[in-house]
Amino acid sequence: MPLSVILSGIMISGAILYAAMAGGGAFGYDSGKEEEVAGAPSAAAPKINKDDIVLGDPKAPVTMFEYGDYSCGYCKKFAQGAAPVLREKYVNSGKMKIVFRNFQFLSPESNNAANAAACAAEQGRFWAYHDELYKAPELNESAYTQIAMSVGLDVDKFSDCYSKKPYAAKIEKDRTDGSSYGVNSTPTSFINGQKITGALPAEEFSKIIDAELAKK
Repeated sequence: MPLSVILSGIMISGAILYAAMAGGGAFGYDSGKEEEVAGAPSAAAPKINKDDIVLGDPKAPVTMFEYGDYSCGYCKKFAQGAAPVLREKYVNSGKMKIVFRNFQFLSPESNNAANAAACAAEQGRFWAYHDELYKAPELNESAYTQIAMSVGLDVDKFSDCYSKKPYAAKIEKDRTDGSSYGVNSTPTSFINGQKITGALPAEEFSKIIDAELAKK
């Protein structure tokens, strides 16, 4: 076999490996596996801080952190599948609270969407805006404005906030903090410190939540 053909094969293989490791390009690595690990022990886990926006009773005995990327297909699957079930069963009953943390790494639009959600939080509509982002067919500035209107934001204030990108440092800190906790794909969740990777069915989350509630 000619040496040039062998070298070409090596270069192509290397390019494929790099693209897969980098998590981008046509290979579309966006979230790890759909169903990967439930209840894996974690040496470090996030804790609530003053910047977090908590969904549910702050005194709820179970805390769930969700690390997500608004461009992530499996995050969307989780947001439209297990998440509403868990909110209804545990958050609405005061048994669990949820904190969303950004792990925006797929594209520049991931960061733009995170910034838009943070601007919605200024007007007390973070969670409504968060949910609508995962329903949007595509993410762009026009979509962010339409969502702002649909959830009842003052659009002028929202647009002014969005254009200034004031939360870039906070969004990046979420990502770097997540990495320190072992997050390397989305969605990744922590339930009272137990790490769960992937868009698992609600039943898998419930096993861990119920076990934590039984301890209380």
